Amino acid sequence: LPFLLIYDMILEKTGCSLVYAPDCSLHEGLAYDYAFKNHLLKPIHDFEEDVLSAAWAIANRYGSYKPHLRMMDKVCQEIFDATKPYHGLSERERVMMRCCAILHDCGKYISLSQAGKSSYSIIMATEILGLSHEERRMVALVAEHNHTRNVSYELMEDEMDIEEYFVFTKLLAILRISNALDRSHKQKMKNRSISVQDGKLFISTSSQGSITLEKGYFEEKADFFQEVFAIRPVLREKRD
Repeated sequence: LPFLLIYDMILEKTGCSLVYAPDCSLHEGLAYDYAFKNHLLKPIHDFEEDVLSAAWAIANRYGSYKPHLRMMDKVCQEIFDATKPYHGLSERERVMMRCCAILHDCGKYISLSQAGKSSYSIIMATEILGLSHEERRMVALVAEHNHTRNVSYELMEDEMDIEEYFVFTKLLAILRISNALDRSHKQKMKNRSISVQDGKLFISTSSQGSITLEKGYFEEKADFFQEVFAIRPVLREKRD
């Protein structure tokens, strides 16, 4: 009876016209959730792919340039993994980082001059399957402030608490460096290696074209990355 009352309330509040009834009950879902969170079960279904699939659907809907996003996604993962000892972020936040990379410029579909605010509006107005409201809001804030010069806590404290701010700046720093590496949107740095040595994040790459534009933006974004992680990103161009 309690579960029936819950179902009835969901139908009443949502006003939905179609209901899918899975071959399991609510208490079975609660039991699974407990077992999953306590590492008693390993899920067969990859729920992270559901999240990323939803993010790609949004990017497609708003005409984002997919070659640039695919490179951003890969570079963000590489930097995230290389700097694990420094950022202390979880695998869940790695998924959020990938969503930031995929959705960071979806707002350009609406406005080039207000792309950040438009990206925030799009992300917050669109459900991303698998992300909670707060996780989606974090992705939206990172996308909104991708090009904001001053993101000090004094200016952001109305948006988040101090713990959320730490996560926000780490995701933002990785996104900005990744974006700088493909500033021309031509994926010039396909051959690259990323590693941390002697307190520096070395990004070594060989490119057939000029990366002068990328170098200029990289140095600008490296300052913020160093401020957040206390390691200096260094871009090294290999000569064939």
